[in-house]
Amino acid sequence: MAEGLPRSPDGLTIMIGPMNSFYDERPQDDPQLVIAKEGRTDFTAKRDGLIYFRYAYSGFSAALPPIDVAIVRGGSSIPLYVKGKTSFEDWRKMLTDMPGAPFVEMISERVAITATRKVYMRAPQDDPAEILDTLEQILGWYDALSGLDGSSKLHRASRLRMHYQQDTVTPPKVFDDGIYMYAGNYFIGAPGSNMGDLLDVNKLRQAWSIWHETGHMYQQQDWTWGEIVETTVNIYSLNAQAHFGHPSRLKERDDSTGKTPLDLAARYLARKTRDFDNEKQMRVSADDDDELWARLVMFDQLRRGLGEDFYPKLHRYYREHPLDDANEQNAVMVQTFILRASTVANQDLTRFFSDWGLHIEQETADRLKRLNLPPADSQLSRVGLNVASR
Repeated sequence: MAEGLPRSPDGLTIMIGPMNSFYDERPQDDPQLVIAKEGRTDFTAKRDGLIYFRYAYSGFSAALPPIDVAIVRGGSSIPLYVKGKTSFEDWRKMLTDMPGAPFVEMISERVAITATRKVYMRAPQDDPAEILDTLEQILGWYDALSGLDGSSKLHRASRLRMHYQQDTVTPPKVFDDGIYMYAGNYFIGAPGSNMGDLLDVNKLRQAWSIWHETGHMYQQQDWTWGEIVETTVNIYSLNAQAHFGHPSRLKERDDSTGKTPLDLAARYLARKTRDFDNEKQMRVSADDDDELWARLVMFDQLRRGLGEDFYPKLHRYYREHPLDDANEQNAVMVQTFILRASTVANQDLTRFFSDWGLHIEQETADRLKRLNLPPADSQLSRVGLNVASR
């Protein structure tokens, strides 16, 4: 039953089942959506799953008023931990009192975690507050890296909760290829065998893959062209790794090649000719993915060489100057990134990007020249590497 609903296209939607599926979604796996009306709304659930209430506001009508919602018949309760309201003792009692509940859920102001009871009971069963605090800490670091400082509405962190949820709909065989977790539309999905890592505080503080998937939620489309989607996401992973006090993954040696990402970058930069788009130039063997890591070194050099405020400034600049659809093509995005990175750094980065093999079109070179920026250090592309100067 709902009371106080607005008379506008915005309103309350009842959602049964999670919005998650890795790929090849099947209609039967989609959540059931029911538009609520003022007063009583009766419906029959066509699938299993938790019931959520989505109170949507498009921003084009008057602000939505508070409403009262109550379930008057049907459904069953699950253990629900609410940070700041539920004690650890109350949580343990809920788990004992509801042994048949198929799911458990934990929420804080910025995070929601949904897992099957079976997976949760196999985890260390740490205090939910500590798990939620750790995830909120990561989001806070990523907010800062992304320039979400609250200086304006444009630079305000999302009010939506980041939802980490166990994927209970994707066929298990889909995950046989080694999928650990995946990023969806403001949620992180995980097969059951891996969801337990997110419920273990000690693993969470070392879990690169969880930091990685969370980072996908912060990538800005306007400077994430096709070849670097799985590279720039690790700008955020490196940030979490550093905050947790771990050595940089850029210094970790690969078991099969014996090389670190820094070694791969140095090897690539030592070539007489370089093409940033040609992954073969960065690979030790033809069937690996070394280019993801070699390219990451370039993006980390921008942070190390230009300062910790470079990426917050870059994120803010892109939010203030979004690309239109016509310019969201890979080639245009690359040229725009070269220009904007130079603008934000207040340095001409032509030499740096040329060293890394990014093609700079004549129009871009002319525009950079008109900006009349001082040239960046000629050794910027050597930061952190043991290579000869050019």
